[in-house]
Amino acid sequence: MLLVVALLGLTTLGLLVLNTAIAVDSLKATQLRADNAARAQEVQRLEQLVVSGSTPAAVAAAAVAAGLVPAGVAGYLVLGAEGTTTLRGTPEPAPQPPAPEPAPAPAPAPAPGSAPAPAAAVPGGN
Repeated sequence: MLLVVALLGLTTLGLLVLNTAIAVDSLKATQLRADNAARAQEVQRLEQLVVSGSTPAAVAAAAVAAGLVPAGVAGYLVLGAEGTTTLRGTPEPAPQPPAPEPAPAPAPAPAPGSAPAPAAAVPGGN
């Protein structure tokens, strides 16, 4: 009889440990699903940024900001069977980009030993 009670007690304890392990794994799985959903939203946000940044207007604006200019008319070299080349078209050089505006000159530093300018009086101040 004592053996039956001991087996029931050990079985109950074993089921409790098993149930706890399953609950921990379930919590981990729930957390991983939430992390996966958050990462999927981040991927969608980044894909949207890529799509919006790869429109022709955005690419053109980025090229202008980088100082690139449209290419002129291109010439093509056609290779012959004997290794000869033939130029097709009349290539033209790309136009020069506009010169950048010069930076404003920095303000001159005060001379050493000169007194600082007096502070303006603040109305209502002491």
